[in-house]
Amino acid sequence: MKPGGRIIITTPNYYSIFGRACDLRRLLAGYGDRLAVKNILDTRTFGHHWKEFSMKEVLLYFSLLSSDFRCIKYEYTDDRNAEAVTEGSIKEFLLSHVSSLRPNLYLEFELAEKKAGIMKLRKV
Repeated sequence: MKPGGRIIITTPNYYSIFGRACDLRRLLAGYGDRLAVKNILDTRTFGHHWKEFSMKEVLLYFSLLSSDFRCIKYEYTDDRNAEAVTEGSIKEFLLSHVSSLRPNLYLEFELAEKKAGIMKLRKV
């Protein structure tokens, strides 16, 4: 990627009202479940796609990858067509008022410059 390039990430939100936050310790710390982000680059597997991330984890992942990446936009998004939500329900109220419970994450990262490079390479 050239300086000025952008990466757009969309992924399910682990903390969605529709999610399955299972591990209470990780839930309270703001992290998703399963493989910890700090271990992704060191773990040889093709199973990372099943992981649902929290916003905190996606931001951490890019900071571990390279300090050259800068997050320029992040938000919790809601696709009402994907989930059945009854108008006037508690779920509808929470989705409207507590953005971190929305089902999806949207992030944009920019490669501002190439100074540090990839800071952590996967061990082969």
